[in-house]
Amino acid sequence: MTEQDSVSKFVLTQEDALELKKIFHSDNIEEKMEDISKDITYNITKIYGRRDIIIAIDLVYHSVLSFKFQNRIINKGWLELLILGDTRTGKTEAIQNIIKHYQLGEFVTGENTSYAGLVGGLQQTQKKWSITWGKIPLNDRKLVVIDECSGLNYENIANMSGVRSTGVAELTKIQTERTNARTRLIWISNPRSNRILNSYSFGVEAIPELIGKPEDIARFDFAITNASEEVDSKIINAFKHKEYEHKYKSEYCKKLILWIWSRKKDDIVFEKDAVESVLKYSYQMGKEYISRIPLIESADQRIKLAKLGVAVACRVFNTDENFKKVIVEKKHIDYAYKFLNYCYKKESLGYYDYSQQIINQYKISEENIEEIKEFIKENSELINLLMSYTYLRKMDIQDMLGLEKTDIGEKIKFLIKNRLITNTSRGYIKNPNFIRIIKNERI
Repeated sequence: MTEQDSVSKFVLTQEDALELKKIFHSDNIEEKMEDISKDITYNITKIYGRRDIIIAIDLVYHSVLSFKFQNRIINKGWLELLILGDTRTGKTEAIQNIIKHYQLGEFVTGENTSYAGLVGGLQQTQKKWSITWGKIPLNDRKLVVIDECSGLNYENIANMSGVRSTGVAELTKIQTERTNARTRLIWISNPRSNRILNSYSFGVEAIPELIGKPEDIARFDFAITNASEEVDSKIINAFKHKEYEHKYKSEYCKKLILWIWSRKKDDIVFEKDAVESVLKYSYQMGKEYISRIPLIESADQRIKLAKLGVAVACRVFNTDENFKKVIVEKKHIDYAYKFLNYCYKKESLGYYDYSQQIINQYKISEENIEEIKEFIKENSELINLLMSYTYLRKMDIQDMLGLEKTDIGEKIKFLIKNRLITNTSRGYIKNPNFIRIIKNERI
């Protein structure tokens, strides 16, 4: 029986359901998630000090196809994760061992996989052209790991936007063909530049460099980093690690996942206070994180958080008495929010610190707004020049405006001090603050 057939035809017996309840269910979510991740660490992956990575992978495995939230059908209920890490930190080995343990999921390497290999393409046989579907649609309702995704170029990633957002693969060649591709995706990569994460001011800045367009970044439900210096070398190189009881055996892990993968949208039930928590936390995260790198956007963060909360409830087999429905409670949303914040506040990713720095730039400008307005009136030529170009070097400004080097230096100093422009390797670039103030002044 193929995995696809096993999802379609899977039936959980009463006996197995009771066993799953005994093994996986707990009202103490944090304690249970920690216990599961330790078990997998010590008995399956043997990659130590990376339990947050195991939890992130687990949440993707235990996500559902669809559900209803606030009277709206969420057709893409499954999760998509980006794991960004340094070389030789065990991320690939860990997930390969998890795939073997769960006996579900397919592993592909981005460097050796084209767009046609992932989504589909034309193939000629006996002078006839036919469509051959790639790994993602072939794993509809299941899970695919794309390793070394830096091997995919920006165009390939952008071309995958449709299948990632809709769960439908579409190829238009001689004729248009469509097929379902509701596939849980885990992307694994080193930074495209091959720099280590701690060489970036904020590790999150490696994501646009890797993925490209903001809309393609926004399609990830969450991201996590795996930096080399996060685990003490004494732990990695220990001669012997402690033994940990192996409770979460392959047979029952697979049955739980198949049960989750076979749930329908009406099988997912949110309690009222769970919905309230999703909305409260999403609003809070929308204020604390900025969407310049759009892992979090205020408009859809509630959906991402709801999806994570459903996965948490599934992971701990939180069901009704008939073992048919998943009951999502406030505690599951609480854990999802806490874990997501942990991922984004990790020093190696630094998404929270990155966001706070930019938020503070707005505050600095607001404090000096009258002085800035006066500067804009007195330097209209310079302002118009900056608004006309994406990048400008100091010598370009000097030549175009015919000003002395000292005068340009003082003006640039004022703009940088007020967080209105930033100096990059290609020249000075406008900050969003600058554009916002200029537009307001011109209304």
